[in-house]
Amino acid sequence: MGFRCRYLVIKENQLLSLFVRKMKMLGLDVFTNVYLHNTEIDAVVFEYIDSRRPYVHLFEVKARAKLKVIDQIERRRTLADYLYVVIPYNIYPWIIRRVRDDIGIVIYINGEFYLFRKPRYIGNGDKFLSIARIDKIKNSDVIIALSYDDSELR
Repeated sequence: MGFRCRYLVIKENQLLSLFVRKMKMLGLDVFTNVYLHNTEIDAVVFEYIDSRRPYVHLFEVKARAKLKVIDQIERRRTLADYLYVVIPYNIYPWIIRRVRDDIGIVIYINGEFYLFRKPRYIGNGDKFLSIARIDKIKNSDVIIALSYDDSELR
C-alpha cells in the first residue's frame, strides 16, 4: 500500500488563500500581497523572539513551474531573514533543483501544508523593516511602503 496523491489543479490565489488560512489557524499574523519597492510579496510573517527586532519571514507562493519564480525569489532574498517558496506537490521536483538550499520549501498536498525543507537564516530582514512602515490594525493586515531611495535595495 503506497502513498497516493489526488491530482492537483490549483490557482495561485487559491493556494495563497489556503496557506494564509492555515497560518492564521496557527495563530500567526500574516500580511498578504505586500508591495514594497515595486515588488509584490505574497505573504509576510513577523516572528517576535526577543526585544531586538522581529524576524521577517517572506513567502512566495507559486502554483506553476516558471523560470521567473527563481528571479523573484532571489530579489526577495535582499529583504528577508527567512525565505520560503510555497508550492503544490506536483512541482516540487522542478523547484527543488532550482532554488538555493537556504530557501525553505512548503508543499501543499492532499489539503495540508508541510515544511519540506527548513530555511536557513539569511539576515536581511532589517532592510525590509527600514523601508516599510507597519500598521497593525485588529482583524486587518496593512503594510504601507514609505518613500525611500532606490539605492537602499541595491
